[in-house]
Amino acid sequence: MSVKLKKGTCAALLLDQPLPGRFVQVISIEKLEVLGGINHYMVEITDSFESIPVMLSSDLGALVASGKIAACTLMEIMEYICCQIYGMRIVIIESITCLALAASLPNKPTSLNVVQDVNESLNSIIEKLGGSVNAQDAEKVQDAAVPYFSTSDESQDSTSHFSTDSSIAAEANKTDNTGYAAVGLEEEVEDCSSQLQHERCQFEAEMKESNMSLG
Repeated sequence: MSVKLKKGTCAALLLDQPLPGRFVQVISIEKLEVLGGINHYMVEITDSFESIPVMLSSDLGALVASGKIAACTLMEIMEYICCQIYGMRIVIIESITCLALAASLPNKPTSLNVVQDVNESLNSIIEKLGGSVNAQDAEKVQDAAVPYFSTSDESQDSTSHFSTDSSIAAEANKTDNTGYAAVGLEEEVEDCSSQLQHERCQFEAEMKESNMSLG
């Protein structure tokens, strides 16, 4: 079995658009401190070309605690929701299948900024800090709140292959009780749909206009 990571998957997740592919790879995991004793995790995922931070549901958080979801893990996204909070696009992964472990991570995927509404993000930050942000600091926040779309390096090798960990590869046709299956990982470039491209252009234009008005 081979897994193909498809370009545009992370961008489509942020736009809540049909996904060109459902497989992603975990880059890093951060445990969040929350009240109530429930562990929540922020996970950086990649489609091998771009990356975004996502939240995991409580059920999937248990898989992180048990070590079944870790850096280099490949997973197929089955269910997710995307919402906007404080001017940021937040993706919450609710269900996955086909857990596997690759031997390496892709080289330098482009990180997509999840900030969508500069005004709302800035106002929310000021509100959370009790209005203690001065004009100079506010300007710095505004400058940092760039659109979450950025252009990938077109010179990036789109044909590189990743092999699975040798210990897993030995079990090539077997899935054990941890839920891991041995797979090969192959990157595949697929152009985003015309609708997704249109959304990108429209959003970039709106953000430029917003930045000019705030300046």
